[in-house]
Amino acid sequence: MKIRSKHNNLLNYFICNREDLSKEYVRKSEKFLKEISDKLKKEKKEELEKIYNNIFEENKNGIH
Repeated sequence: MKIRSKHNNLLNYFICNREDLSKEYVRKSEKFLKEISDKLKKEKKEELEKIYNNIFEENKNGIH
């Protein structure tokens, strides 16, 4: 049985079997989740780079 889903709502994506959802809904949901994941990874990488750069500068300047 196919389940009708609102495209701006992820609830069905998490609680229903994929085969019961429209292919388009699943595709758009997965695209959205990947975009969020990529953004978080990028932000985390930038944050770590700042920390490493600060540590490097402190060591370079002799500050402990």
